[in-house]
Amino acid sequence: MKTILVVDDEKEIRELITRKLSKDFTVLSTGSSEEALRICRMNAPDLVLLDIAMPVIDGYAMGEKLRSDKNTENTPIVFLTGKGLDIEHIEQHCKDLGFCDYILKSASLSELVAKIKEFLA
Repeated sequence: MKTILVVDDEKEIRELITRKLSKDFTVLSTGSSEEALRICRMNAPDLVLLDIAMPVIDGYAMGEKLRSDKNTENTPIVFLTGKGLDIEHIEQHCKDLGFCDYILKSASLSELVAKIKEFLA
């Protein structure tokens, strides 16, 4: 079974996504970017679902850290965003990081699962 790491500082969102994904995947989750980096080093998830607006280390900086580590340089990243962030800016970061996409938090959980399965196919 594929492993997904869910990184979001909003506990309710993290728990909702974790419940939905745990039907199809092994799910690890954290509300801390620093903890997420430790989890990635220890568990090498198959995909990281990453909130952009995180305290301390935002999603973009974390994506760069994942790409600079040989253990996670090719791990797919799907950014989560619920804020009014500039979509063109998000798309540029995805292009720069490679093997990356985004989904709005307002999307349905079914859409989220479909995007993840698309990456892991």
